Amino acid sequence: MKRRFTIPVLLTCAVLVMTACSSSTDSSSSEDPTALATELIGQYANAVFDRDQEALGGLLSDAYLLRRANGSGYDREGYVAALADGSGYDLVSYKLSDITAKQDGDILVAMFTLDADVQEDGEPVITEPSPSLVTFVRVDGEWKLASDAFFSK
Repeated sequence: MKRRFTIPVLLTCAVLVMTACSSSTDSSSSEDPTALATELIGQYANAVFDRDQEALGGLLSDAYLLRRANGSGYDREGYVAALADGSGYDLVSYKLSDITAKQDGDILVAMFTLDADVQEDGEPVITEPSPSLVTFVRVDGEWKLASDAFFSK
């Protein structure tokens, strides 16, 4: 016995398949928040270490704020300008560890420890690992760094 499918049944099936294939799902739901945070923090650190204003400016949210343990801080424009002005320091290398991240839709929050090798005026500076906290937000499909806090001693 042959089964005959009517045009309405075929159209219904086609619509269901097309809907299933094209339904907008949050692509980040399949991403590991810690892996994503590790990648984004690495991009941020590289931009800072390379003093790459263009890369840094593209990564920072318009609402970006940075706070350091000593109470100093920057907004987006101030931080990009400070990077351009530079100082006598050079960030030689860094290591990220203890990365933990949580994601809620378009918000990604991560805490980690940053251990950096720094030279000032060509001389090594002794630094301690810095516990850090960052917040990324997804704006128009792109992750932007909205806040950054360092809790070094």
